[in-house]
Amino acid sequence: IQSGTMLVLLIVLTGAQVGSLAGLQKFQAVAVVQVLRSILVSAGLMVGASTGLLATVIGLAVGEAFSLLVNGIVLNRVALSMGISINYRETDFREIRKLWAFAFPVLLSGIIMQPAIWFGNFTLTHQPLGYSKLGVYMAAERWRELLLFIPASLSQTVFAYFSHLRGAKDEDGYAKLFRLNLAAHVVLAAI
Repeated sequence: IQSGTMLVLLIVLTGAQVGSLAGLQKFQAVAVVQVLRSILVSAGLMVGASTGLLATVIGLAVGEAFSLLVNGIVLNRVALSMGISINYRETDFREIRKLWAFAFPVLLSGIIMQPAIWFGNFTLTHQPLGYSKLGVYMAAERWRELLLFIPASLSQTVFAYFSHLRGAKDEDGYAKLFRLNLAAHVVLAAI
């Protein structure tokens, strides 16, 4: 659990970097860093998995740490190309309160959700034929994840563009993108 806490922190930080790139509407950069992250985290997972559980968690954390480094380099280059200076030394701590007000509920939902899932799985396995029922549930869960994979991937880009259209007060463009996004999600889920 102690090793996993570092992994959670790194995942949050890389998510913030990817969110910053999406907010800057650098969607190609988002795609590149997400592919690189997948490669780095997968490599860490495979190296760690050959040794044991603790090494697997550490391998995931090392992969995520390299991803954080790569994302930071890409984010800094993008920011510089847009004339934005990122200075971590002159942090405005008043902004941290705003970030905390947004991030704390997300953190709580993640902390609460996983133990609830574990407890549900534990309870299910202690029922008659519990392990077979858990197997069916886990298979259905994998199908759900597969159905949501592409829409969730698209949403990062689309939500940033929604924000842009709302800021530009382009109601027609916003409505058109909303309909297109909804249709794409329905079609992808139906397939």
